[in-house]
Amino acid sequence: MMGASARETNSHRHARAQTNLLPAPYVSYLANMSKQRDAAAAHKKNDDLAESDKSFAGRFFGTGEKSTDELLDAIFWARMVMAVVLGCFAGAVPLHGVVGYVVFLAVSSVGVIVYYTRVLGIEEDEEHGGRYELVKEGLFPTATALFTLVWILVYSTIHHGHLGAAAAVAAAAAAAASEAVPVPSA
Repeated sequence: MMGASARETNSHRHARAQTNLLPAPYVSYLANMSKQRDAAAAHKKNDDLAESDKSFAGRFFGTGEKSTDELLDAIFWARMVMAVVLGCFAGAVPLHGVVGYVVFLAVSSVGVIVYYTRVLGIEEDEEHGGRYELVKEGLFPTATALFTLVWILVYSTIHHGHLGAAAAVAAAAAAAASEAVPVPSA
């Protein structure tokens, strides 16, 4: 069985033998076309990379034309960030009951309006389904659930010094493990 280098050598010999049969101008034309094709492929790869970088930054922070899907994606992820930040705030303050949800709904709705008008530069919101469609994007249940989760975790950690049931399970597991291993006395 032939190795990889032997196969490459044989294929190169075969290619050289075929090009020796062709007229010299045609061989140089083929070599030129191959170089151009390689250069075009490299250029396209660089353009694709630049476009993906531009579209990532432009999708969330840039102004300009955006499709409705791009705009809704940007608003969805902005709302997720706001849910985490507001959950940390509500847990640290501490807010209790419905007051925390009212603060979240008000601040996150106003935050979305400011985000798409000031940061993204979207003024004619009727093109994208209207203001109501943009404000409600990702609000229920995703952002509200994330807000609630972060609010509970931060509140429990700061104000009770533990994470409730998770800490109790971990403590029980640690106690069981320490009982199973005999500790030598000094």
